[in-house]
Amino acid sequence: MHPFLLLLLAPPLVACSDEAKVQDKSSAVALVVAFPEQKYLRPLWFGHVPGTRRTHAVVEQRGVVTVFDIDDDGRAGATRVLLDIEERVTTSGNEEGLLALAFHPQFAREGSPHAGRLFAYWCMAERDAKVLCEYEVRRAGGVLACDPASERVLLEVPQPWDNHNGGDLAFGPDGMLYLGIGDGGAANDPKNHAQDVRSLLGKIVRLDVDARAEGRPYGIPADNPYLEVAGARPELWAIGLRNPWRFCFGSDGALWTGDVGQNSWEEVCVVRKGENHGWPFKEGFHDFDTKRKVRGPGEFVAPLVEYKHDEGQSITGGFIYRGERVGALKDRYVYADYQSGRVWSIAADEASPGVPRREAELGGIASFGLDWRGELHACSFDGRIHRFVAAP
Repeated sequence: MHPFLLLLLAPPLVACSDEAKVQDKSSAVALVVAFPEQKYLRPLWFGHVPGTRRTHAVVEQRGVVTVFDIDDDGRAGATRVLLDIEERVTTSGNEEGLLALAFHPQFAREGSPHAGRLFAYWCMAERDAKVLCEYEVRRAGGVLACDPASERVLLEVPQPWDNHNGGDLAFGPDGMLYLGIGDGGAANDPKNHAQDVRSLLGKIVRLDVDARAEGRPYGIPADNPYLEVAGARPELWAIGLRNPWRFCFGSDGALWTGDVGQNSWEEVCVVRKGENHGWPFKEGFHDFDTKRKVRGPGEFVAPLVEYKHDEGQSITGGFIYRGERVGALKDRYVYADYQSGRVWSIAADEASPGVPRREAELGGIASFGLDWRGELHACSFDGRIHRFVAAP
């Protein structure tokens, strides 16, 4: 029920609703180790450094970011450390650590005031909080280097328990920075954070990191949906999420995320401005705790698909595949379960996602990522970065 916590699984059904079954198929997809010469300690993020032709980054949960180049044949060059904040990051809770990374869209644009800006979301060792920070990356002799001393804290969020830190961090097509935050931990959202608009916990927040306003080190986008709601945090974009773990953006700018479930159901949510996704009143399509006294604004928005805990117990959100090398995944949203290792896809079409299709299996998938060509990779706690390929 957590992104990283291994639990005993019942014998292994994925559903669009209560009873729909997974489509049986002979998979046209396979997973292979992408970079055999590399091995990482709990890799949690992989992606292309924007504005570079070949440079990619890997985040390890302990607080280290490594970069390397990939050639035309997919082979990796020598690795080098870009950022090391291990001494400041706690991993004492199994779900804590350096959780997400985002490069500014103008990261590599010479002359831009936003060049070299790197953002990271991590759990603090010195107190019970998670923090969003900005760092400055410089290029010396053609090599990227980041000085931890350049750190600027943008947002600090108290964390009452050590689980459900949530997590992903990405710039949307609108240029705003989106951050997914879990409900603060324990079980059953005991403080009702996800429905309380005074709290950032259990939410998607949206920031303008190119501006500063009202004493904050960031700006509040003028169209954020809760600006007129009494007592609400102005940073909020959507509410009612338990532990949104990894997201991507659809062609219309909607945010596709996996939301980790509690007792019975995991879900894929398509999240839009001002939506309330129901936790803890709802888990998946189902009632969970309907007697809560505090309910946030908005009608509850149901997930796109769900699956039951006899099929897996911790969803890892993925990407809509737009690459060229795996035709079977074209225009499909790919996601996985960390516990069972099952990988599924659905059509990236909210009106008609179809029956989830089982594509592959790989234990410990904690995250997905895209390389410079848009080809899909998976980070596994076997220490490897795996690449999706067309099956022989």
